[in-house]
Amino acid sequence: MNKKKKFFYLNIFFITILIVSICFFNYKLDPYGIWKTSFKYQVLEPNKNYAKTQFVLNNPEKYDSFIFGSSRVGHIETNLLHDGKYYNMTYSVGTQHEWLGTIKTFINNDVKIKNIILGIDDFSFTFDPQNNNNDLLRVPYQNLDYKEKFNKYLLRNPIDTYNLNTIRTLINGNYCFNKNDDILETGVTYGNDDEILSDIENHVNDPKFNNPANFFGVNRISESIDEMNEIISLCKDNNINLYVFFNPINKITYESNKEVTEEFKEQLQKITSYWDFSGYNDITTNNFYWYETSHYRNIVGKMIMEKMFNIELGVDVPNNFGEYHYLFKE
Repeated sequence: MNKKKKFFYLNIFFITILIVSICFFNYKLDPYGIWKTSFKYQVLEPNKNYAKTQFVLNNPEKYDSFIFGSSRVGHIETNLLHDGKYYNMTYSVGTQHEWLGTIKTFINNDVKIKNIILGIDDFSFTFDPQNNNNDLLRVPYQNLDYKEKFNKYLLRNPIDTYNLNTIRTLINGNYCFNKNDDILETGVTYGNDDEILSDIENHVNDPKFNNPANFFGVNRISESIDEMNEIISLCKDNNINLYVFFNPINKITYESNKEVTEEFKEQLQKITSYWDFSGYNDITTNNFYWYETSHYRNIVGKMIMEKMFNIELGVDVPNNFGEYHYLFKE
């Protein structure tokens, strides 16, 4: 064998070893939870869209009712309702586009669905869902076949920020994600309420409440209404009870995107009835009920369910929190 051939094969050998090593390392660390069957030692947020969809598909008879929405609806506890076996499908920056894809996946894989509770946000119609395809934390389950998982998750830079932060946190033994999220049982997210209650005055006056959670990118009202229409049709065709509500929006965030939010609501009412917990009310204007200007506390999740389903959950719901909008066809 001449020197050129030997050099060529040696290069191929070392490149192969390097690629295999990178893939093995990324597979074992798996900070996005693509291959995990347990999240006991999860330290950073995984790709919840993928992890939760896969979990339900692996347990198709465990649940028959689902709460869909962004990370905000994660604070609605599944044990509040007893007309089904509920699982909270909350995932980061979830929009109608992703919910539609997930519902189709469940139906096509024989997951029997009885109820769907769907929480809409102020960014549900201003965020381009295509952005999630380039974000490893949010790539939808439907876009991750074997090839895409290999390319996006196994071949990625093994010393990127997410990996390094995961390793540092593992070394410190701080499994912070596992304390707040229950992916493999209820799907619910829990906040740091004890910290809030320990110093309420400090919390409500925190400077973070001066910063709106503004996700405005594009105006997708028309596309979002089409996606909602398709969800409504899917539910009718498959005898699924659909309950739609508009999430509470912290006053500061609501005011940063008020016009387009109200425009979307007008269009939404033309295709479905829904509960509206946004706008100005005793909850959206009081920082006590918020972790920051994006996420409401779990107690607010209880209020939403109590108002929507007229059940007693042991919380005092302000009279001006929640307004029912009936379907209005022109």
